[in-house]
Amino acid sequence: MAVLRLFDAGVTYPNGTVALQSTSLEFAEGAFTILLGPSGAGKSTLLRSLNGIVPLSTGQVASAHLGVLRNARQWREHRRKTGMIFQQHQLIGRLTALANVLMGRLGHHSTLRSLFPLSADEKRMALEALDRVGLLDYALRRADQLSGGQQQRVGIARALAQAPNLILADEPVASLDPATAERVLALLHGICRQDGLSAIISLHQVELARQFADRIIGINGGHVVFDGPPERLGEDAIRRIYDGTPIPQKKSFCCIRTGGDPMKRRAFLATPLLLPALAQAQTRDTARLRLALLPDENASTIVQNAQPLRAHLSQSLGRDVQVLVTTDYSSMIEAMRFGRIEIAYFGPFSYVLAKSRAEGIEPFAVGVERGSPTYRSIIIATAGGPVQKLEDVRGHPVAFGDQASTSSHLVPRATILRRTGLAGERDFRVVHVGTHDAVARTVEAGRAPAGALSEPIFHSLLARNIIRRDRLVDVAFSDPIPNYPMVMQGDLAPTLKQAIRDAFLNLNNPELLRNFRVEGFAPTTDAAYDVLRETARILNLDLSRMS
Repeated sequence: MAVLRLFDAGVTYPNGTVALQSTSLEFAEGAFTILLGPSGAGKSTLLRSLNGIVPLSTGQVASAHLGVLRNARQWREHRRKTGMIFQQHQLIGRLTALANVLMGRLGHHSTLRSLFPLSADEKRMALEALDRVGLLDYALRRADQLSGGQQQRVGIARALAQAPNLILADEPVASLDPATAERVLALLHGICRQDGLSAIISLHQVELARQFADRIIGINGGHVVFDGPPERLGEDAIRRIYDGTPIPQKKSFCCIRTGGDPMKRRAFLATPLLLPALAQAQTRDTARLRLALLPDENASTIVQNAQPLRAHLSQSLGRDVQVLVTTDYSSMIEAMRFGRIEIAYFGPFSYVLAKSRAEGIEPFAVGVERGSPTYRSIIIATAGGPVQKLEDVRGHPVAFGDQASTSSHLVPRATILRRTGLAGERDFRVVHVGTHDAVARTVEAGRAPAGALSEPIFHSLLARNIIRRDRLVDVAFSDPIPNYPMVMQGDLAPTLKQAIRDAFLNLNNPELLRNFRVEGFAPTTDAAYDVLRETARILNLDLSRMS
């Protein structure tokens, strides 16, 4: 069933610019559709025409519930059930997050009624929406005191407060750093999946479109030049969409080196991927070492905290060490593959992916937490809910974190399959809600009867009173998962490799170890991560096709 249809829709602006050529499209109910294309392609025009912000010059829009939208009354009714999320958030800075979310309820009232306070039920709806995006604790904070990612989550909550049938989002993550952009889009995707909402999202980022879309519509020059699932979005299709313009790439690094030539630092950030042969020539007994870290939340905090680490390693190794903050594991994998970094701190599964693409890299140290180089995933359930043991997940939604998360998706999903024979999407519904804490909140609130996350993170959330123990029960634990490995290029000179091993294995300064959230490092080898390769085999994952 189509939730929305366009019939021969076209838009010509008063200055004569044809922003959208005659276009006919259907948008399926429950689908997560992404409009992809360069700036000025017509993405925003198409998106905004779907709720009448930009009026059509030709053609019609038809809603599944209202038919062809012909008059102002029908358009108002359509907008009432259509949540809109904007690139620049469109929040009122001096108002609280709660007050901004309540704006989403105004369309359900007359102008006169909207002048009076909204009901307790509507305030409850707004608070529940903030809870779903992980911002309940920020409900009474002014919007202008929130970070960009938090503001966009308020925008998502405002759209949810409308109780919409359809979500439209116009470049919702364009103003965010790439790591935050991925988290926000994962959150939106998970909510739409959980609620069965249709969503139409305009984006620039090819990688995010491939990761989250059910369907991608490529637009160039006001024309639809591609329409299909992400698996069909090959290089030829991308060239058609971008028509010779540079394909948007994620910003990969934030360099925090002190001193040196700033022009050279900018040149490093702008350098395209180097050929493997050139990368090999630049390493061996190099005088410069680049160590990549992934920020969990705030890149600027990592930048600040990593300065003592940089100084320590530079002194220990007798070399110029740069500490780089990558935006995601995909960019870290590619940088390692093409020799743009010498050392990296990978997630367990992302290391396995990296090793499948760059066989020469070597893990040499593993983080130790609570005296162990391993940790576990925990599967939790709502207290008193329908899931009390693993077999009970059949027929129910199960909340997971990021799709590439080791302990909040891949390992627990394989654990369920191995121990019960129940497969995700066949026997239970897989719902990705973004972060580990979002999983815990989702299960605690009963929006999903079960979910999975890292056991250390789960206990941290309990200790900080983010979630309540009496509302949750433990269902199962995974087998031990090897912790995050420190990895280096295998073609470095043997003496340099040994010096790097010693620098990390002998590291005992708590301030420096805080960069890695570990108590120390222990030796490790590639074989320790075979358990994750077995996880990939159980889930029938093709590592060569994963990003």
